[in-house]
Amino acid sequence: MFINISNHPSTVWHENQIGAARYYGEIVDISFPNIPPQIETEEIKPIVNGYIQKIETLTDGLTESIVVHVMGESVFSFMLVAALLKKNYKVVASTTERV
Repeated sequence: MFINISNHPSTVWHENQIGAARYYGEIVDISFPNIPPQIETEEIKPIVNGYIQKIETLTDGLTESIVVHVMGESVFSFMLVAALLKKNYKVVASTTERV
């Protein structure tokens, strides 16, 4: 399973991106949360915990063969990636050229 947590749902991805993600299995989109710039780090922790719960529910707590793509606001992304890695999920990030 390939879980996409970003502001870019897989429905708008280029065919090559979809193919690369499908290599890992079914693509599941989870919207990236709106993280206001003035939010305190302590306020982000419960949001991260909520996303971990969503992912664990979606995957039945299994981490094997699950890939999570995380792209977005950097503090939330860092905290979420750290929590996912601690639970043995494989995490990937994409790159893009800003135009």
